[in-house]
Amino acid sequence: MQPDYSKYTVDELYEALGSIDQHAYPQRTENIKSEIQQRAANTPVETRTPPVTKPKSKELGLGAQIFLSLMAVIFLSAAIYALYVGEINGARGADLSQKDQPTLFYLSFFTHLFVACYCVLQVYKQRKREQLAKKSQ
Repeated sequence: MQPDYSKYTVDELYEALGSIDQHAYPQRTENIKSEIQQRAANTPVETRTPPVTKPKSKELGLGAQIFLSLMAVIFLSAAIYALYVGEINGARGADLSQKDQPTLFYLSFFTHLFVACYCVLQVYKQRKREQLAKKSQ
């Protein structure tokens, strides 16, 4: 007696396909595969694939934009001052000298520049999002 696969749900068909001995029952295996293909062909594309949604970008409020702008100014001025003086104040009161420890000095200098640029970039991206939102209205 052959099972009636047309009465099976799609989940039951996949379960049957996964659990059947394909060597012992090749005809049943083919029947299950053809039933799955038939259902896939008859199912509209919208119901087969979930809709892809773009993650919403994080909005920055005015306070966050002001804070990031101030941080950018602080880090940028610290980097410029460090180049002028030749020293960066390090952790625990240790100064990183351009002459004595050039690797650590430049690592700290470029870290300051990176943080400043990152803050400016975040504010810039938020301003662009706001402009695009105004144009689309």
